[in-house]
Amino acid sequence: MAEIVKTVYEHHPYPPRKKEDVFKRGYLSTLPIINAIFWGGKRDLDNCVFVDVGCGTGDNTMDMADHLRETSAKVIGLDISKSALDIAKERAKRVGLENIEWIEGSLLNIEEYGISADYLICCSVLPHLDNPDEGFAVLSKAIKKDGGAGFKIYGKYGRWPVHLMQKVWGVINRNVKDEEERFRNAAQIVSLLPSFHPYKRIPVKYTIDLRYDALLLNHTKPYSVLDIYETLDKAGLKLVRFREMARYRPETYLGNRFEKQISSLDEKEYYHLGEMLNGTIPHHTFFACPRDFTPFEQNPENEEAVPFFPRSPASNFEAVPPDKSIVIDLKRGRMNYRIIVPPQFREVFSLINGENKVKDVLEELRAKDEEKAERFWKTFSRALVDLDLLFLKRP
Repeated sequence: MAEIVKTVYEHHPYPPRKKEDVFKRGYLSTLPIINAIFWGGKRDLDNCVFVDVGCGTGDNTMDMADHLRETSAKVIGLDISKSALDIAKERAKRVGLENIEWIEGSLLNIEEYGISADYLICCSVLPHLDNPDEGFAVLSKAIKKDGGAGFKIYGKYGRWPVHLMQKVWGVINRNVKDEEERFRNAAQIVSLLPSFHPYKRIPVKYTIDLRYDALLLNHTKPYSVLDIYETLDKAGLKLVRFREMARYRPETYLGNRFEKQISSLDEKEYYHLGEMLNGTIPHHTFFACPRDFTPFEQNPENEEAVPFFPRSPASNFEAVPPDKSIVIDLKRGRMNYRIIVPPQFREVFSLINGENKVKDVLEELRAKDEEKAERFWKTFSRALVDLDLLFLKRP
């Protein structure tokens, strides 16, 4: 299987980028977020090692290297495809990123490269292995005891129409060797599907899986939340947090109904219930760390923590009249979220400046409305943390 994967990505470097394309910012490669989640924002990044495993054409690698331009940190991009690495190298050169070491090779041989990572990324790579559990175990050994990792893998429930079609393509293309013929066959099958087929109803952006998964002998392992917990445990790792935790919380869908039943669930059952209630999560993006390491908890009720926005809030709050509530409407996947900030608390955005502690923010809010301040902060901050808009660090 490894040779087939290598052949495919030699011919079809992924993600598809031209040498002149500017790199895209990524969630798993945003270092202020990574530093806060694992080390409370207090890690000295100067001598750290950051690795992008299965870096492809280099977006995440370049994003991390750009964050680290003024440091002596080491950034490594590792991929099995020479074609993809050639594009990545040229793109990095064009934007003046000289702090990257590129390695052509399999992630299964990462120990041979002498890599010991403070943080590593592996996006949509492990499910293509014959034995993904082996991949997790190998990467686990490459992470420092107080380090972390960011993973992106395929979802079992939200992506099931793709996995169903993989089986169909596998039958039709069983004896077809030519890549272009395989692709043409897969595309034709999709065009002939009845309109009620579930594959016809998935978001268009996910149909890019058609080309790559069809060519990869229809072999990608899907994961449920329960599978993730089991796999990480086998590898000596533990879950830190999912991207957009709100999508994994049962309360997002059930409100305060069934509170007794939900409160009796352990952590993995709790998030698995949320995943099933959503039913449309196509990928799981999450942070993990070695089992014995304790990362900094993203708890907005910790009054000694310092809240910060990694990016400026998107809404134009200045345009909202002072006597009106600020209404923030957010779309995440197929979910819509609404956050309302009453007029008396609108200054909360200026109070979250990366320097004030939670207790400082609360003190100012209490001065505006003693009775409602704490309830507002609890609801507001938890919503922003669960949507990855607000993070916390050590003072």
